[in-house]
Amino acid sequence: MDSITSVSLLKEYAIKLNKSAVEAKVQALKSSIAKKKPSQRLTLEQQLYLLNEATEKAQKGTWSTSQAAFVEANSRMDNVNESLTYSSENIQEALHVMKNVTRHLKELSMSMEGEDCFYRKKKDGVEMEK
Repeated sequence: MDSITSVSLLKEYAIKLNKSAVEAKVQALKSSIAKKKPSQRLTLEQQLYLLNEATEKAQKGTWSTSQAAFVEANSRMDNVNESLTYSSENIQEALHVMKNVTRHLKELSMSMEGEDCFYRKKKDGVEMEK
């Protein structure tokens, strides 16, 4: 008999829980359907003021973002420009050295005669005879 009474008690408890859940659901639906207070409309001046503030904040944010990107790109370009400047200076110096070497070799070949001469001028694609 104890098992029958406990089962009936459980059924009654379940019915009460279900009833309270249904009541809570109905109350939640009623409160969501209930008319809400219409929000107060802002005056035109207030709307313009808020719009102006939002625009200023957006401009400041975009300016700082774009400024940071510009500074980073500008520093990279400065580094590239400096590197290219050094490269062009090195190329000019190498050309100057090559001209000096060529001039010295020509002078040396004019002063050397015989078998020791290693730098001879070519005339019409053929080495000149001694």
